[in-house]
Amino acid sequence: MKHAAPIITTIAGAIGSFGLVFGLGSLYIASSDAEPPMVNLTELRTVDGYDYPVCSEEDCSDQPGQVGIWCSKRSGNCYLELGEEATFLINDDTVTTN
Repeated sequence: MKHAAPIITTIAGAIGSFGLVFGLGSLYIASSDAEPPMVNLTELRTVDGYDYPVCSEEDCSDQPGQVGIWCSKRSGNCYLELGEEATFLINDDTVTTN
């Protein structure tokens, strides 16, 4: 009977390992089914040769990474938002008025 203890320990370890691997595999499958973030592509604008989506929120929180162009209806200015750290006023001197 002294050989039974190592066999029982081995079987218990194998069952525990199977449970751990099965649980982690289930988490991986669940995370891979997640939908990618939606991007509002109704309008794109180009700044320095790069296309950016137009944001509907002032901080561009409606776009992945908070990257996009937001235009203020109050001031008429447009801003390039590059995440939480950088906001640039867009100076478009190519626009002419009659």
